[in-house]
Amino acid sequence: MISTRSLAFRRPGAVIEAPPWEEAREGEGTGDQPTVSRETRLPLTRAGIFWSAEGNPGVTDSFYGSGKYVAAASWTQALVRCGKIRHLDLFAPLASMERCRHQLAGLPAPAEGGEAAAMRLLPESDLPRQFPAHPYDLVHDPTGLDLTRGSYLRSRFSRQIFPITCAQMGISYSFDLHATFVKLLTAQTYPCDAIVCSTPSSRQSMEKRLTDIAARYSRAWDRPAPPLPRLELIPWGVDAELFAPRDQGIARRELNLPLDRPIVLCMGRVRIQDKMDWTPLLLAFERVRRQVKSRPLLVLAGGADPEYSEQVVAHAAQLGLGSDLRTFFNLPPACLPSLYAASDVFVSPADSPSESFGLTIVEAMACGRPVVASDWDGYKELIVQGETGFKVRTDWADCLGELNRVAPLLAWSQQHLHVGQSVSVDVGQLAGYLAQLLENRELRERIGQRGRARVEALYAWPVVIRQWEALWTELAAIARSLERQQEDPLDYLQPNYFAHFAPYASRLIDNATPVCLTERGKEQLAGRGSFFLHPWARGFLHPGYLQAALGALKPAEWLGTSLPMGKLVEALRKRQGMSRDQALMHLMWLAKYDLIALGEEGSP
Repeated sequence: MISTRSLAFRRPGAVIEAPPWEEAREGEGTGDQPTVSRETRLPLTRAGIFWSAEGNPGVTDSFYGSGKYVAAASWTQALVRCGKIRHLDLFAPLASMERCRHQLAGLPAPAEGGEAAAMRLLPESDLPRQFPAHPYDLVHDPTGLDLTRGSYLRSRFSRQIFPITCAQMGISYSFDLHATFVKLLTAQTYPCDAIVCSTPSSRQSMEKRLTDIAARYSRAWDRPAPPLPRLELIPWGVDAELFAPRDQGIARRELNLPLDRPIVLCMGRVRIQDKMDWTPLLLAFERVRRQVKSRPLLVLAGGADPEYSEQVVAHAAQLGLGSDLRTFFNLPPACLPSLYAASDVFVSPADSPSESFGLTIVEAMACGRPVVASDWDGYKELIVQGETGFKVRTDWADCLGELNRVAPLLAWSQQHLHVGQSVSVDVGQLAGYLAQLLENRELRERIGQRGRARVEALYAWPVVIRQWEALWTELAAIARSLERQQEDPLDYLQPNYFAHFAPYASRLIDNATPVCLTERGKEQLAGRGSFFLHPWARGFLHPGYLQAALGALKPAEWLGTSLPMGKLVEALRKRQGMSRDQALMHLMWLAKYDLIALGEEGSP
């Protein structure tokens, strides 16, 4: 059974009350989940975050790459700025360390009780050393659905049970059926682990997909499906200081937009595959232009696929919208607040199942702009109909059976394009809502103010981060009450590179293989050389160990002889405290860079 208890924070005195699905239920049990009293909840001290530096190095970059990395980067920034956890350890790929430092540059450390907290950016290769050394209260992956990695870490390298959480992003891709969902079924989870969804719609879809795949798993392997992880509900957030009402005239002058025309803004990935078909918007705007008194301008912005964006512009010209259209494709993310401020109405008729939340909707509301968006997926929970914007009816029919059958053979982009083409966003209703807002300035301002208040109450990062910390505090208390299950070694996750690929090599080195210094190695020992150790290789290779391995061969060099590999490895283990693998890996690197020779001179 999947737990779908909603845990959410309601700010006292908020202008707009949280909707029913956001009501907190602290201290309540949910059948299969433990109940934890407030008295057993202790402050969070240390968190481990799996950080990904995918995409461009901007902090919030809605124009490029996958939206999940934009959201994950913003979330991590907010945790650093707004959270109260005393120690934050961010583990990143070694090859991405510089990019991660750039993303985190200038951030203040979080604080609790007036004391600065410690934030460390560490390579992923440090995980086996850090977790036995420190008591971690939790591990979180903000980039997607992966409990397996954390459960393997907990099983192999930690003496205690701690919560593992991850964030649910887009789950509509068919390759995720194996790459993600089967992994979820094979992770070793505890009642303190959770997947956090951003909207009720995405949580319902997540539950359906999990239970469906669990049933398929059970049929395929003729065995009961393992327990499924609990599902929690916390929305994504927005920087309500960066995205805030601004002077419209100044913003329009910055962007060279007309001061005297009402502007409708649509911003997002300009891709038909996984955002929306932009044609219904053009059709609706062509109607609006004929209905309203003041001639409106349609502004399209976002990261644009060159071929599709050209098609959109060409189609707009065919509809006679050439002089009523401006495009801002592939602009720097710093332009986002100005684009929102320059507009009068924000519109987003998304039709793709990959759109699980809707950051642009929240950003536009934070900037005080009324929103017209499709009544679709996460959008439907972000907008209060008639209060903070308007939701446009979407229609869908069960017509994808043939596509489902061939989907495993198709690229995800082709699959999603066809799914989106089967979803209808009502053009007439879209045009009607846009015209209503463009003709009524007072309505625009009133709805914009209510949207801003809703963001401050529900989606501003301090509010959202408090919900995360409340959830983690509860899960950490559950973790302290649990006993370890019989350990699942999770061996299937481990590759065995040497055993599987040994036939690739011409020769395999063993304990009897002679090892001696080369001329380059002698120069290095004499201080006349330098190691060309790639920065990304420092996860498992250390200059000090390399120098020590060379030094261990010095006595043999004096005698004009070599040392057997086995004796050399044993010497490094005793004198330097290296493991066998460490000693061998460093020696093989020295051979790779012609600092030592393996085998007798002249041997094949």
